[in-house]
Amino acid sequence: MKALLTAIYSHYTAATTSDLYEALYVSATRGGLYPDNAPQGADFPFCVYGIHNRIYEPEMDDEHEEITVFFNVYSRTGPANALDLADYVADLFDDADVSVDYFRRLYFTRDTMIPLHDIASDPPVYGYAIHYDVLLERGRLVFAEDGSGLVVPTVGAGGLGLIAVDPVSTDTVQLSAPVVPTISVNASVAPPPTT
Repeated sequence: MKALLTAIYSHYTAATTSDLYEALYVSATRGGLYPDNAPQGADFPFCVYGIHNRIYEPEMDDEHEEITVFFNVYSRTGPANALDLADYVADLFDDADVSVDYFRRLYFTRDTMIPLHDIASDPPVYGYAIHYDVLLERGRLVFAEDGSGLVVPTVGAGGLGLIAVDPVSTDTVQLSAPVVPTISVNASVAPPPTT
């Protein structure tokens, strides 16, 4: 899910005063946080992040994505430095308000932290894998009957409504004015007869 990986990186780069950013930041073009794999010859310390597991759960009116995200931190300075990096990941991402396009984040919770030390390499590499459980939710997307795009239910201050999303330009068009749902009770209706 590219949108989640993009949101994670944006959350990291927006936190320029965080301990993690300061520990990993290399230059304006290389930030020390890499999706899936670090480039060959990457400077230590660094962190690799990605999606370990993803479960899609469609329901009648919405859909959920249960995702396991991993952050693997690596250092050659020693196990204490690797543990510091793992703590910096936790400081920045525990219950993080990571904004993912078209989804509502329900939780971003740390699950496990596992050592990844490779003391046989020369020099030794010390690391930790930090796993997070992420749950995202969004309303079900419905294609417009004429094939012109997606119809998306929206909820705003004005009530319930529909918008159409053009699949090419991603422009949106309001299809229906927001409607505030109301429930009325008709007191003049007689109760059903009893037998």
